[in-house]
Amino acid sequence: MRVFLQYVLPLLLPTLVYVAYMANRRSRAAKAGDEVPDWLTGPIYWYVLAGGLLLVGSFAFLFFKEDGGVGDGVYQPPRVEDGKVIDGGFKPKSAVPGTTAPKPAD
Repeated sequence: MRVFLQYVLPLLLPTLVYVAYMANRRSRAAKAGDEVPDWLTGPIYWYVLAGGLLLVGSFAFLFFKEDGGVGDGVYQPPRVEDGKVIDGGFKPKSAVPGTTAPKPAD
């Protein structure tokens, strides 16, 4: 249930609201004898296009910005030493006690 409420519902709810709105508009126009609006003539095309462009732009930004981290590193969790919290993170193998540095390639 949590997965549905946190992931599925926020993605589907706007689409369901739009479909209900358009169905209502179409039925009212048909009853009144007016022109029935087409599903694709509204702003939804531009919203989808803008969302796709933002998605591609975001991926491109992350691709070129991220350095990829330490490729041959070891995760060192946060720890307490002498009453102080030492931050964790990925560290090179040579900087973490108990690990060995990678051997250079011949």
